[in-house]
Amino acid sequence: MDPIRLPDDQLEQLADILAERFSPTRSPAMLDARELAEALKCDLSFIYANAERLGGHRLGGGKQGRFRFDLSEAKAALRIPPTAPPRSPRRRSMTPKAGKILRSRP
Repeated sequence: MDPIRLPDDQLEQLADILAERFSPTRSPAMLDARELAEALKCDLSFIYANAERLGGHRLGGGKQGRFRFDLSEAKAALRIPPTAPPRSPRRRSMTPKAGKILRSRP
């Protein structure tokens, strides 16, 4: 069997994943995206789309860093409705409508 050869960046990613997975100091409260999706009974795509709202912490640098989530923080975030931009109040027109004439008293 031939040895598997990986580019340095992929080898480094694999080392990080293995070190994290087998680390005795890994906090049981921190879940990866798949574990959080299972715990919340939702799609993995929802987790990634709402990672910031759910309190996701990106490990490593760049766009491809892995997310970790605190389950209690994610559950709390789901209880709070997403914030919508504030609506501006409707302004009333100051001009009288056509056909209405205001009469003054004599």
